Amino acid sequence: QVVMVLQLVSGLLLIIFAGLFGGARPDFSQSLPYGTAGFLEASAIAMMVYTGFNIIAELGDEVSHPKRNIPLTIIFSMAIIIFVYVAVGWVVSGSLSLAELKESKVALLDSALKYLPSWTAHYINLAALSGAITSINAVFIAAPRELYALSEEGILPSWFKKYDQRRQ
Repeated sequence: QVVMVLQLVSGLLLIIFAGLFGGARPDFSQSLPYGTAGFLEASAIAMMVYTGFNIIAELGDEVSHPKRNIPLTIIFSMAIIIFVYVAVGWVVSGSLSLAELKESKVALLDSALKYLPSWTAHYINLAALSGAITSINAVFIAAPRELYALSEEGILPSWFKKYDQRRQ
């Protein structure tokens, strides 16, 4: 899990720094291509990413000093996420025109390849795959704990509380 997260973060940072140092400069004089409604629709989709904070809270019983560490984790992760989202948005909107964005299948990769050698596409694709796998893995880690908690509350049958000591 840690290796895959490092792969994802390093891939994003590679793109961000290549774009920022390569001269990506967005043109903020253009209006939103799909208007305010399109921006709000895209924002709603982007907010779906923040469901990971629910997973952080569900794993609270395994965290030392959860009253202190869970809020700190959320604050630090929000800062990192805001930086990454703004920086990636800056690079993509500063690298591709609206016409290129409309035609692009993977805008982030197309932006990156304007500043990086073509072989880095493999590394970036691997970073995207690592991100998907870590997200799926987080759900698999948190879901059994959620079922256990619901069973503890009496919402689900008690057999959801069964615990195998050998496999944990």
